[in-house]
Amino acid sequence: YYVNDRVDANDEYTTAAGDDLNDGLSPGTPKATLRSILESGVLQPGDKIVVDHGTYSMDTNLTLGEDLSGIIIQGPTAAGSAAILDRDNTSSGSYVFEFSGADDLTISGLTLQGAERAIYADGNADSDRIQIVGNTFADNAFSGVYAGRANWTTLSEWNIEANTIYGSTYGVYLTQVDAVVQNNVVFDNQSGLLLNRYRDSTISLVAIGNKAYQNYTGIDVQQGAIASGNVVYNNAT
Repeated sequence: YYVNDRVDANDEYTTAAGDDLNDGLSPGTPKATLRSILESGVLQPGDKIVVDHGTYSMDTNLTLGEDLSGIIIQGPTAAGSAAILDRDNTSSGSYVFEFSGADDLTISGLTLQGAERAIYADGNADSDRIQIVGNTFADNAFSGVYAGRANWTTLSEWNIEANTIYGSTYGVYLTQVDAVVQNNVVFDNQSGLLLNRYRDSTISLVAIGNKAYQNYTGIDVQQGAIASGNVVYNNAT
């Protein structure tokens, strides 16, 4: 499936401007919004949505429910190209992606900005085996990635990898999540990474190989979370 805003020299996947009246099935018939495809009811595990270069203004959260399990959402990979999902609303409850039951889902190569929390999953989301890889998180008020446990439901096997995260209170904020946070670059946040396992011995919460600099606090691991092999410098604490 294909998404594009308008024809641009930096377009990587599409050959025409997007229109939500299109079927989104070919480079010449892209949709104009990611929401149109996510809410179409036709996606199956293994389906891939490619979002081409451009800026996509959003007026509502994109909900990732159980019916979207197994899909891949992919931005451009070429140098100089970026698919920017701009929530343009940093008030409480404003997210780019809100997990609500989707498992085995990948978000990669996008720029997520202007939200309260760009990616949000509370424990009630019950979303497992999630890949958040190679994205840019810019100027989100509370956090780039937020995931937390509630009602004794664990979010399991999350991989948050090779993202660039800046301009938030917390770059990544995880509480009682089974996750690996690896090879990310976090800077200009109040706290680069905050990982709290809450002494839950049933889960593993690990930060490996990240670079954290020019934050107030670089990496904060609490109650059994582990940090190893990270590069942390020029932070206030």
